Amino acid sequence: MQDVVRTEGTTDPAFLQKHGLNASSVPTEFVEALFPRHEHKINNKKAFSMAQLCEWTNVKAVKLSNGGEHYKNYNHNRDYFTPKDIRQMLGLYVVNGISHSPSIEMKFDKADLANGNEFVQRNVSCARFKLFKSFFACQDPTLGIPPKREHGNWFVKPIIDWLNCVSANAWLLGPNASVDEQTIAFKGRSGMKQRIKYKRAGDGFLCDALCDNGLTYQAFFRNEPSPRKYRRMGLSPLHSRTMALFDALDDCYTRIWMDNLCMSAKFARTAFQHDKKVLVAGVARKSRGVPKCIIQIEPKD
Repeated sequence: MQDVVRTEGTTDPAFLQKHGLNASSVPTEFVEALFPRHEHKINNKKAFSMAQLCEWTNVKAVKLSNGGEHYKNYNHNRDYFTPKDIRQMLGLYVVNGISHSPSIEMKFDKADLANGNEFVQRNVSCARFKLFKSFFACQDPTLGIPPKREHGNWFVKPIIDWLNCVSANAWLLGPNASVDEQTIAFKGRSGMKQRIKYKRAGDGFLCDALCDNGLTYQAFFRNEPSPRKYRRMGLSPLHSRTMALFDALDDCYTRIWMDNLCMSAKFARTAFQHDKKVLVAGVARKSRGVPKCIIQIEPKD
């Protein structure tokens, strides 16, 4: 081993060694590391896995099929889903993202030469996929649903928390990173969707993200309430969410670059007072407490 200065973000060698990943690993091995199939624990608590999604989906299926709206569609012999089923069904959405069809059900149509997929037809049942769409759960269905203003992403919270967790475990940030907003474009109906007039992507799911070298290291969705401990310090909801992103940093004096949406003199001072001594930089608006001595004259002609 040789100690060198890390000049840019890179994959954590400990994460690669733990999961046996290298340049010769196939895509499914990377998927297994990021979205484990089998049950596992972190700090003696069940962590996110396909097995956990499978458990929640089966519980929801039983609850809805016992005299519920799907009573006739669910097998009385309890044809439970398996982690492999969940992984296959989610894989269908990946396939549809690569080769898009108006409806995923079209992949099962042998007569449809444009959208039909022989590999999908050979490995997955269309009837099984329809049951999956009816019963799939990303949250424990036995828990009570909290108020929307307190947990805007309640039904997908476990997977968001896991993505933030596994990203921090798999990546070592470099000396420079960036914070900006990200949009997941969405045209359907959803209570989580937000109206976005100033972006070409249109309406969708909006979050503030800490990124490095093409990787989203942490994300904080805007329909979630801002952390109270930062709101009490007098910060705006935007700056409170950004400070929450800094809580995931491992090293001190990381330089965070951002645009004029986030920058202000008060925020820069508060970021440096953070435990990790975060150094923020970027273009700021005149109204954000910037000293007059460094304000540039705007060209008019």
